[in-house]
Amino acid sequence: MKRIILALMTILGTSSMMFAQSNTGTTPYEDSYHYYQVNGGTASPGNTYTWEVYQNNKTDKATAAQFVFTDLNGDPLGAPGTPATDQAKVYIKWLEANTGVESYYVSITETNTHCSTNRLLKVTVSDNLFNIEVVLVSTKDECASIINPVSDEGTPNILTDDTFGLTIRKFKLTMTGDATKDWSYTYTLSGAANITNVTIEDGETGTPADLYNGANATGSITSGGDKSVNIITVSFATNPGVEENLQLALTDGKDEIGTLENDITAADNIKTYTVWAVPATTGITTD
Repeated sequence: MKRIILALMTILGTSSMMFAQSNTGTTPYEDSYHYYQVNGGTASPGNTYTWEVYQNNKTDKATAAQFVFTDLNGDPLGAPGTPATDQAKVYIKWLEANTGVESYYVSITETNTHCSTNRLLKVTVSDNLFNIEVVLVSTKDECASIINPVSDEGTPNILTDDTFGLTIRKFKLTMTGDATKDWSYTYTLSGAANITNVTIEDGETGTPADLYNGANATGSITSGGDKSVNIITVSFATNPGVEENLQLALTDGKDEIGTLENDITAADNIKTYTVWAVPATTGITTD
């Protein structure tokens, strides 16, 4: 029994460390990019800087399938694909996670008129753990909300004069990955004709509308890394006689250093409510 308990503790401890992995320059996620610099990023006039990336043996160079030098926006450098020799600061995007106990090594050689100094930095790349998942909070298929009995507020038999009710649906966004970094996304709502209000709140504290409060069907949101859950609440006027499909599509999900989601499929980023139509019953008339 003691052996089983110890084994479980070891497994749980290993799992905790894996999921707690920070997306930093020395422990980056696959498909993330980071800066690397010497001398505070300031080049010494006249000196040259040669940046290279090596395999775990510190002899063989890493391949184009494993990393790429980029600009500050994460876009690959043009030909020849290596930084200019006057750069004391470079950016590297890591394309392939290490396996086992292997690592990469970033190498910089600074050369002046007569001499050279070399530095190495160990970099261990893990699988990309960053992701944002969208789920429905309530029943997927349900009737629109209605205030019964509906009051005849205007011209008899004219439905547009009457208020049938306000329908509300919620979506839950859950971020996994490095909790020390902010995360952002663009949301797009469609399928409901009369959206009156959209609020986005930090689901960890339940503070209403602390990220957004308005009526925009699309927008870009940034949330703190310590706030791993966002709740999007959509309010829209009940549309009698019309079935609506309220859809939330999440795009451009990334962390503050530009790491993209590891799962950008529709199954993960797009969710839809079917809002069944209430009957379009007119007001009661008589002779």
